[in-house]
Formats: sequence, C-alpha cells, structure tokens
Amino acid sequence: MEKQHEINSMGVIYIILLLGNIIICTISQVLFTMGKPLPSMLVTILCEALILAPVIIYLRSKGENIFERLGFHKIKFTTVLLTLLLTVVISPISIFANFLSQLFVPNTIVQSSAELVEGSAIITLIITSIIAPLCEEMTFRGFFFNGFKGTSSVIKAAIVSALLFGIMHLNLNQFCYAFVLGFTFALANHASKSTWTSVIMHVAYNFVNMSLLIIATLSLQEQNVDIAQAQESVRTQSGAMLSTIIIYGVLSIICAFLAWLLLKAIAKNQGNLEAFKASFAKKNSDAVNAEVRVHSLLNVPMMLSICIGVVAMIVYQVAVL
Repeated sequence: MEKQHEINSMGVIYIILLLGNIIICTISQVLFTMGKPLPSMLVTILCEALILAPVIIYLRSKGENIFERLGFHKIKFTTVLLTLLLTVVISPISIFANFLSQLFVPNTIVQSSAELVEGSAIITLIITSIIAPLCEEMTFRGFFFNGFKGTSSVIKAAIVSALLFGIMHLNLNQFCYAFVLGFTFALANHASKSTWTSVIMHVAYNFVNMSLLIIATLSLQEQNVDIAQAQESVRTQSGAMLSTIIIYGVLSIICAFLAWLLLKAIAKNQGNLEAFKASFAKKNSDAVNAEVRVHSLLNVPMMLSICIGVVAMIVYQVAVL
C-alpha cells in the first residue's frame, strides 16, 4: 500500500511539473505572437526550476535525504571516462532518432537557434549544458527512475521515466531523441549505482551539441545565411534524408551493441556487474512482474499526466507547423 501511494504521489508530481512547463511555454508563445518575446534563456530557467522544485519540495516534506534519495553516490574516475565514451557511442543512436522525427517535423533546436545566440554564448552554454542537465537528471533519473525501479523491473522503469522525460519537451522532434537518451541515461545510472553518471552524460551531450550549434549559427550569420532555413531546405529533400536515416540506422545497431558492452564495463568498474546482470535475468523479471501487478507504474495520475503531455505536444506541434 505504501509503495502504491508513493507511485501515485510521483504521478501527481509529474502532473504539477508538466502543467507548470505548459503554462510557461504557453505564456512565452502568446507574448511572442504579441511582439513581446521573453528571452529564451529566461524561459528555459523558469521551466527547469518548475521541473525540479516539486521534487525537492516533496522530498523535504517527507524528511528524506535529498542527495541520497536522488542517487548521488561517488563514482570512480575511470567510470567517468567510460561514461564519456558511452556518451560518444550513443550519439549516432540519438542522431538517428532525431533524423527519423524530421521526416514529419522540423528540427526544433535548429529552428530556435537564432534566439539561442541573441545573448551571451557563455550564459547559453551554462544554462543548457549545466543547469538544465542537472535539474532534469535529478528529476527524471534521480527521482522518477530510482523511484520506479523500487517497484518495477529496470527496463520498465527506464522506459516509463524516458517517456516522461521525452513528453516534457513538448514537441515530437525532441521527444524522439530525448526518449532514446533518457532510456540510456537510466541504464547507465543503474550500472554505476549513481545519478552522477547520467549528469555527466547529459552535460557532455548538451555541451558538445550546443557548442556546435552556436558556432554554426554565428558562422552562417556572418555569411547572411539563416541556419534554420538552410536546415529546413535539407530536411525537405526526402532522398537525402532517407539515405541519412538508413546510414545512421545501421550505425545505431552497431552502437547499441557497443553501448551494452560499455554499460557492463561501467557496472564491473563500480563492482556492480553481478547485480546489474541479475536485474535483467528472466527469473528476476518474473518476480518483479508479480510485484508490478500490485504496484502499477501506469496508475491514474501517471496516465492522466501522460495524456495531458501528449495533447500539449500535439497542440504545440500543430501551432508551430
């Protein structure tokens, strides 16, 4: 009963942080149409604050040790190196998901690149590559994944937490690769027994990609070329897009195998290999599934929040298109 209550509470918390982000994004879009746009980095900070605040308030109200509950345990320096290597290996998989979504919708981040470079590039990098990853990892991997993992199989916990993470982005393009990244981040944390692992991966991933985007945007601006229009013209070339998707699809299969090997290497390096492998064993899964029948992750609050998120994502996507 206590476990089910905990899962229900997590569903309510997700509704709160999701609605908070929907409200902020709606206000931002309304002001933009009125010709009074909010700075994009201010919107990002407000959204990240609303993602983390409900979790912190909830944990403090229960008197829990926040860092312990969110899984911030020490990891070895060699684990950090393996984690960075894992980030490189999964990049083609996230690129594949990104390109696949662009068969239907534009690249959201590239379309908003001009807003990202309006202010200081350093501040943009700090917000998108440090503040955002930390807030999101504390919430989605530290709070949701770790919480789900206590009453579900690791795979189900990783899938549901990745689903919540993807929906939070409120657009199909980012949902696709955020889901892939969120799933991998969760498994990496499970391997290392520490949320620091996914924080490192998320920071590294965002820093590299945002740095490249800022450099490309500024370089093209000097040539009077709009990167959003240039990218959109490439996206509409179906032949080139399909070829790219096929290439990255093949790479993704190879990289998925390498990622699994790295996950086991991380687990071994942290002295967690046997427990890591055992959590995926059929006998363990069957035992957990029996528990899940009683403590379902997809309860009423969670299903309601997912429906709200999907509807909001569709509405925002239609508005953009």
